[in-house]
Amino acid sequence: MKGFTLVEIMITLLILGVLCGALMVIFSASKSAYDASMASADLQASGRQALEAMNRELRQSDLSTLTITGGNRINLRIPTDIAASPATLSGMISYYVSNNQLLREHPVGITRVIGTNISQIVFSLTNNQLSVTLTASKTVRQRAYTLAVKEQILIRN
Repeated sequence: MKGFTLVEIMITLLILGVLCGALMVIFSASKSAYDASMASADLQASGRQALEAMNRELRQSDLSTLTITGGNRINLRIPTDIAASPATLSGMISYYVSNNQLLREHPVGITRVIGTNISQIVFSLTNNQLSVTLTASKTVRQRAYTLAVKEQILIRN
């Protein structure tokens, strides 16, 4: 007689079931690691873009026109014509976070999104050294990811 017994078939199915289960566990762990790395990369890119966009104007701003409101909103003016005496300054430019977006407002009432997934920004000024702490957060598959970046910017006198 040729063929397999019922016991041999049951053992084969059990081994295949265990192998399929192990493959599913490995796949699930790989997917979780991929989601975590993508969330982290997204947060880093978003935070870096947001800080870079602000830095250009913050470095140009004049200390006498810079104001911080509540620690989480900064208002500044930058030179538009340095050949004039005194230099001509722009209208008020504001940076603040609203609805998990870093916004740039200029002119008053007109906003542009500078960064997404930004949950908080904190400004503090000591002498002419501006400290900017930016917190970005994102939830992927019911798991929260957070990134905090701090930068020191020297403001012109």
